[in-house]
Amino acid sequence: MNAKRLVWLPILLAVVWVFQPAHNSFADSPMKIHIVDIQQNKHNNILGIPRKVDYSLKWMLYEKKDSLISEIDFRKIPEYVVYYSKNDSLFRNAQEKKVSRNNEVLLPGLKVGERYFFRIEGLNQGDRVALSDTAWAISGKALAGPAGTAGGNWLAYFPLSGRFPLQVLGRGDVFERSTILGKFAFHLIWWFFLIGLLIWLIAMKRLSLSKIFPFEKLRLKNTIYLFNYDKVYSQRISKEFKKTLEKWQKLINEAYKLVESPPMEKTGEDGKEIIDLDMLEKSYATWWKDVGKKKIENIEKELTRNGYINYPTVRIIQAGLGNHKINGYRWLEASAEVDRAIENRASSELQSLKRNSFLEWLWNLGATAPLLGLFGTVTGISVAFARLALMGEDTTHLKLVKMLAGGINEALWTTIMGLVAGIVLVILFYYYKNKLDWIYSKWEEIYVQVSEKL
Repeated sequence: MNAKRLVWLPILLAVVWVFQPAHNSFADSPMKIHIVDIQQNKHNNILGIPRKVDYSLKWMLYEKKDSLISEIDFRKIPEYVVYYSKNDSLFRNAQEKKVSRNNEVLLPGLKVGERYFFRIEGLNQGDRVALSDTAWAISGKALAGPAGTAGGNWLAYFPLSGRFPLQVLGRGDVFERSTILGKFAFHLIWWFFLIGLLIWLIAMKRLSLSKIFPFEKLRLKNTIYLFNYDKVYSQRISKEFKKTLEKWQKLINEAYKLVESPPMEKTGEDGKEIIDLDMLEKSYATWWKDVGKKKIENIEKELTRNGYINYPTVRIIQAGLGNHKINGYRWLEASAEVDRAIENRASSELQSLKRNSFLEWLWNLGATAPLLGLFGTVTGISVAFARLALMGEDTTHLKLVKMLAGGINEALWTTIMGLVAGIVLVILFYYYKNKLDWIYSKWEEIYVQVSEKL
């Protein structure tokens, strides 16, 4: 053989040995490392969206002897090196972490949504004596490789998902372990709650006192009271509207003075005077035709001219004014007719407010949400007992108790969520119901103050 070739042969063999690929088989070494578990610990923001992820890796050591593979004590290898690399399966720019006398390691602060590759080497006095397969995972999403699958995807953090409120509370795992019917219950409860909040916003706008009573524009000097509606009314009611009511009240008082001094006539031999009802009715009707009716028309024009026609309160007052204008000459019957018109219009306006603000739906959603929670709990408990019945005779009592307690605990979360949603929605319903009751009583108070002498 040529002498030059003999010189280059050792160098070529050395290069081949250095750059040969690492084989993950028991043929290279009698010991093999196997990654058995990869756990995620997500660091979420207030919305439950993961920002950072900590990974916890656990491995076991196996040995091949006489064609038999068996688990051995991991402490037979004194030192392990964990390599992890982002988006690089060849580990060219890998980071590493050394572990001594342990088979677990924590890798903190990995980025969300990145693919990480993991590999573990066992070292004995600096020499590699064992190697693991390569495992990979996407931080914040499903795991892959030897670790199996876990976690969820971006839909788990979607605000319309029933998992979202549980994730905000840090209990997203409860949703994942729930049955299909349990997840369905979580979705419905959350949707009911969101619809209830939408109704609350609609009611807040449509049942605002400034939409019902002719208020002046809000100024900094006005004090806003959440529950003291009388204070709000007294501070913000329009002065022009108050003057209009006062004019109607003066007109009623003026008509009342005609009745206070009625025309009298003498009757019988004793010459006693009695009220001449025919004359009183004629004089009252004449006065109403010439004076009263015109004043009512002027009051109606003022309400229209000031742009108050869009307020339910003003429409009620207009109903009373219109009826008073027609029946004002009937001084013994005008009060009953005006009362009837006011009450009918007030009832109609109240029903319209309820209908347009969807308050009844707020009550229906609040009453149904706990029932959905109970449905999810019952179905979850039934599944837990079904699994319990399938367990073998060799199952320990402790394992039975843990399995049953865990299943019931997860199932009860649907009842918890249903009760929370129901309580909030029912409280909102009664808040606006009390507000409507106050509005109706205020309408009665306004009319009584004006028409005491009608």
